[in-house]
Amino acid sequence: MQVLFTSVPAPSHVDPLLHLATALDAAGHEVTFITGPALVPRIERAGFRAVAAGLDWNEPEADRTFPEIRGLSLPDLDHWWVHNIFFDRHARPMATDVARLLDDGSFDLLVRTHVEFGGWAAAVARGVPQVVVQLGQAWSTERLPWIGDGVAHVLHGLAPGRDVDLPSLHGDLMLLLHPASYDPLTPQVPWFRCRPPVPLPLDPVPPRPEALAGAPSDRPVVLVTFGTVFNRTEGAFEVVLEALAGLDVTAIVTVGSTRDPDALGPVPEHVRVLRYAAYAELLPHCDVVLGHGGFSTTMSALLHGVPLVTMPLGADQPWNGGNTARLGLGRVVEFEGVTPARVADAITTVLGDPAYRAGASAYADELRALPGWDEVAARVAEVG
Repeated sequence: MQVLFTSVPAPSHVDPLLHLATALDAAGHEVTFITGPALVPRIERAGFRAVAAGLDWNEPEADRTFPEIRGLSLPDLDHWWVHNIFFDRHARPMATDVARLLDDGSFDLLVRTHVEFGGWAAAVARGVPQVVVQLGQAWSTERLPWIGDGVAHVLHGLAPGRDVDLPSLHGDLMLLLHPASYDPLTPQVPWFRCRPPVPLPLDPVPPRPEALAGAPSDRPVVLVTFGTVFNRTEGAFEVVLEALAGLDVTAIVTVGSTRDPDALGPVPEHVRVLRYAAYAELLPHCDVVLGHGGFSTTMSALLHGVPLVTMPLGADQPWNGGNTARLGLGRVVEFEGVTPARVADAITTVLGDPAYRAGASAYADELRALPGWDEVAARVAEVG
């Protein structure tokens, strides 16, 4: 079977797809990716063919291509992403390029992330079955009744006048990457719950990594991350660093490639600011993860049984934070009006109440019990 993967050019979207691509490749299927030029080298390093398509942009550095987003408030930025990128400036040229690739008839199946509507339009217009990998909250017609109007002009660029079949937005198979306790949504198409595409905990547990070298072993470890896009939110790292200054913890703060660790200024001895850390090696030694509520960050922490403090900054992050709080897996700190005292209180509360750790540990068992990617690959192959 020939499988075409399509994604917006974002590491946080492409990397999860690589898990499924690897499983399909191991099962003997041929895999091709199509995405923005910036992510082609990343995919090729993973061993897959990649075709550059659509706009030449990279989500972590989106303001280089779309300077108008600089200075937008977080709510305005959310609206801008949905309507200007997912439903327009990314989706329309992507739909044209994906359709051109599908026209030779060699692909049996298209796999896409839930916000890649260019791939959706091309698959619908060319009659190719599709699988949707749901990275976070679903674009359900019940939750977002206007979504049909939002994507109609993407489809009409390939199939003028064709009506939008709303269930097709969920594909012919929808992969839900969390248990029903996290989100009981039942899509209007066949669906399959499976383990989130994040690295499993290493066995045996690795020794304390370089990032923790010299830190007291009896001091709680806090990992701080705001991902690869929201890491540039003004004031987010600053308020957290001020909160950490007065806590008896070891804190590892990862700022990503688009931030300069030195630009955050001097930090206390017990706080270490890095561009990156190997989470698979670090998470087994963490006691709490403070993040923005990105899906991969959230699921990586929970798969390791680590509770969370979530400070949502946009997208579906309030949904993830709300779910973890509802399930007793962590606390939420609202960014609007945030103070160092509120952040410090949330961290100390999660560290001080063993129920959060117990809840995260139980939820890790629930995640690990979901089908793995070999089983997912077999289910996906049935669609093609």
